[in-house]
Amino acid sequence: MGLIRGVTFDLDDTLYLEKEYIKSGFTHIASYLQKLSDISNDRFFNYLWDLFEQGLRGNLFNKLLEAYPELSSPGILETLIHEYRCHTPNIKPLPQTLATISFFKKRDIRIGLISDGPLSSQQAKIKALGFDSLFDPLILTDTWGRQFWKPHPRSFEKISATWDCEPDELMYIGDNPEKDFVSPKKLGWHTIRIRSEEQLRFQQDPVSTNFAPDSEISSLKDLETMDAFRLC
Repeated sequence: MGLIRGVTFDLDDTLYLEKEYIKSGFTHIASYLQKLSDISNDRFFNYLWDLFEQGLRGNLFNKLLEAYPELSSPGILETLIHEYRCHTPNIKPLPQTLATISFFKKRDIRIGLISDGPLSSQQAKIKALGFDSLFDPLILTDTWGRQFWKPHPRSFEKISATWDCEPDELMYIGDNPEKDFVSPKKLGWHTIRIRSEEQLRFQQDPVSTNFAPDSEISSLKDLETMDAFRLC
């Protein structure tokens, strides 16, 4: 690997733990529902968190409303989804995140961010984490529409054009083998997977070599020992 001039990060489960956002969202929903009923917010939170820990995804609010039919009213499901996505999340960067960003900036290595997800949610995360001015560019792919979420190459192509770097001078760091690495690999970028037991997709393996990262690390701290950055 030659010298790297630009590093782009994924957001969820790369720079902070995604489960902390989910926990924050469930806490907000539980408090919201408590105001509509005589049921404690702890009961609502524990019900949602138990489903999440069982591995259920996607329709947890539907199941909650089935379990507590007294909450049902026109539009309640859409309201809960809106409240979840737009709440101010109680999340913090991983302990090494800011130190790693500082490490790159001191070496004049450009840093960018690409993140998928509903735009309101991702904007709230960026604000809560204090990331507004740390990355250039900072690309929230839902700005263009869901069809441009990873693995669509548009965001990677935009960064390549913005930075005017050769592909082998660029690196992408993410966590999700389903979508994070296939496009930058095709473009000739170096790809690295952060893989730790606290992540939601820790046990998930890529379906093929095309989707696999070039290498794996367990912490952002490991980046600082790579030869690609030692001479910068």
